[in-house]
Amino acid sequence: MYSLIYMSVANKAMQQEEIDEILGQSRYNNSHDGITGCLAYIEGQSDQEEFHRFIQILEGTEHKIADLFERIQRDRRHSQVTLVVHGEIQSRNFESWQMRFEQIDLDRSPALKEFFEIDPLVLSMDQDINNHLLLHFLKSFCEND
Repeated sequence: MYSLIYMSVANKAMQQEEIDEILGQSRYNNSHDGITGCLAYIEGQSDQEEFHRFIQILEGTEHKIADLFERIQRDRRHSQVTLVVHGEIQSRNFESWQMRFEQIDLDRSPALKEFFEIDPLVLSMDQDINNHLLLHFLKSFCEND
């Protein structure tokens, strides 16, 4: 099993219909390709900027994940796609989710504002995907279900 985590910047504030379209297509494709994961859309005002970002973790076979990540990098709805970490995983973390989704409003979660000011390249210094900070962050949403 293989996994990767990336962060990107949405080119504009995403409307609910656009998010629903992304999720519908992702869930359909991922079900066919045996991919699981979680997508988070973060929006709001931090001390430094207006946020419209994505964090996504993908799990599956290495070649399927590589193919999907190539398509993600070409998607015009976002830019600054930064691969944070990738590698072999011991087991799936989102096995019951073709694409789990969380929308995070920084204006309603002030404690998270500083976290999202961290540069993605700093996060990539932690090379163990099985115990990565972003993996634990995204998994925390599933534990509440």
